[in-house]
Amino acid sequence: MSDRELIEAAEKAAGYTWREDVAKEREALGVVGLWIPGVKTAWNPLINDGDALRLASKLCMQITCYPWGAQAQSCDALDRDNPYAATRRAIVKAAAEISQMQGI
Repeated sequence: MSDRELIEAAEKAAGYTWREDVAKEREALGVVGLWIPGVKTAWNPLINDGDALRLASKLCMQITCYPWGAQAQSCDALDRDNPYAATRRAIVKAAAEISQMQGI
């Protein structure tokens, strides 16, 4: 799959709809990404950390990082009504646990 096909498939999984006409205009200007009304004018989770984290949160993904790469899989969120808040809380709690383990 090309990068464009990947982000289009991710957009569908997230339930977004995009404006192809606007996306083509933006691509002609060198802006790579999908134009999703109400979300972002150049949505591209391959190059934007925020887009990728929101996508993972929206789809309730579990991300595991290794020294050689990362793996993502679907999981159940603790708070289905607000998966973004649940993801932020999980990140902050994990950072606090790392701090305590390191004695910082």
